[in-house]
Amino acid sequence: MALLHPKLDIPSGPGEGQIRGAVVGGSEDGRRKPMGLRPASMGWKKVAQNRQASGPSLPGGGVLPPSKGEAEAPEHSQSQPSQAPGASSDTSHIPPTPAASKTASASASASASASASASASASASTSEISGAAVAPHPSGISSYNESGKVYSMCLGMLSMSGIRTLERTLQSYCDAGLIGASTERFIFFQKHQPGTALAKWREDISRWYGFEVMTDPGNVAYISFDRMAKKCTSDYIMFLEEDFLLVEPLQVVRQQLDNAIRLLSSGIDAVRMRHRWKFGSPYYSYNKKHMVQSQVFAMVSKMEDPEKGYGYRQSGSKLFIGDFLTKCVEEPATYCSNSTHVRFTTNPALYRTSWFRDVLGPRMYRPYLELEPSIKDWSVWKSGRYKLACSLGLFQHNRMDRSTSQADIDWWNQAHIQRENNAQCFAR
Repeated sequence: MALLHPKLDIPSGPGEGQIRGAVVGGSEDGRRKPMGLRPASMGWKKVAQNRQASGPSLPGGGVLPPSKGEAEAPEHSQSQPSQAPGASSDTSHIPPTPAASKTASASASASASASASASASASASTSEISGAAVAPHPSGISSYNESGKVYSMCLGMLSMSGIRTLERTLQSYCDAGLIGASTERFIFFQKHQPGTALAKWREDISRWYGFEVMTDPGNVAYISFDRMAKKCTSDYIMFLEEDFLLVEPLQVVRQQLDNAIRLLSSGIDAVRMRHRWKFGSPYYSYNKKHMVQSQVFAMVSKMEDPEKGYGYRQSGSKLFIGDFLTKCVEEPATYCSNSTHVRFTTNPALYRTSWFRDVLGPRMYRPYLELEPSIKDWSVWKSGRYKLACSLGLFQHNRMDRSTSQADIDWWNQAHIQRENNAQCFAR
C-alpha cells in the first residue's frame, strides 16, 4: 500500500495541519481560504498544476451553504420513531513498509495462495440463502482466523427484525473472515422481550457467530452505537446493521482493513466502509441528480478518477470534485476529505474507539431522523476539523425480509441448532 501522507497532524485551528508541506484548513499566514471560492482566472488546469507542485493535501476551509432543497433523509435507518485522537501504540496490525514488504514477498505470495485455496473451498461448501431453502453452515472457524490476522477491533451491529437477513449477513461475515479478524463482537437487539421464542433465537444466533448480546426493550436506534462503543475495549470499532452484507472475499477484506487501520493510526478520524461500486439500494446521496458539497464521497462512487471529475449544484454551477477531496492512498485507491465536505452517516464505518466515544457518542441521542442532519449542521463538524476517508469498501445494503415469525425461527433452528458445534465462527 502506497501511503501518500506518511504523517497527518490533526489541525486544532486554521493553518496548523501539515501534510507533505501543504497546508490543511488554511493558508500559509493562518487565514482560512473558503474552499471552492477560487479566482475566476484560476481554471481546473491551473488548480491541478498547483496540486502537483505543492503535493497532495486534505482540502479545508469554509463552508459553501447548500442550495435550498439540498437537505437529505438519512442514507439508511434501522428504526422509526479524553484523550486526544492519536495513533495506537500497538503497531502489529499496520502493514509493513515497502522495504519490509520486499523482504517478505516470497512468504507473502505463498500464504496468499494458501488463503485463496482455503477461501475457495469454504465458499464451495456454502449455499446461499434464498426463498425457503435451508443454508448449511460450513464447518470449522473462518478461513481468516486460520490466516492468523486479527485486529484490535470491535464489531458493533444494530438489529431489530429480519431473521433471514441477519443470518445471511452474519454468514457473509463468517465466510469472508471478518468475524475471525475481530477481537470483540456485539449485536444490539431493539424491541427485545426476554423469555420469548424470538429472544431465545437471538441468543442462539449470537452464540453461533460469536457475538455478545446487548438489548433494549425500546426502539433506541443509534443510541446503541454509543452503548456499544462504551463497552468496547479494543482500539477500533466498526458499526454495522443487520442488512449490510459483506460482498468481497478474504483477500480484499484484509486489504481494506489494513488500509483503514493504517489511515486511522495516521490521524484520519473515520473510514467509510460501504462499498464504492456494490453499494446496494437505497443510496440517497448517490441517486441525487445534483451535487451537494457536503456529500462529495457520494461522487467517488460515480467516477473512475474523482480528483479530475466534476458535478453540478442544484443551481447549475459546476463544482470540481478535486477541490474538495484528494487521493490520499494510491493503492488501494483511497480518497480523503474533511468534515466540511463529508457529512456523517450511520452507514458502515470504522473509527478509533476512543475518538467515537468522545466526539460522536454523546451526539447519538438525537431522534434517528434528526441524527445525521444535526451532526452535519454542528459547527465543529462544519468547520472541517475532522478528517474522513473512503476506499473500495466492503458492505452492500441488501435486505431480504423483516420477519420475526416462528416459522423462520424453526427454519433457522433446523439448519443450525441440531448440529453439534453451535459456535462455528467464534474467533480465537
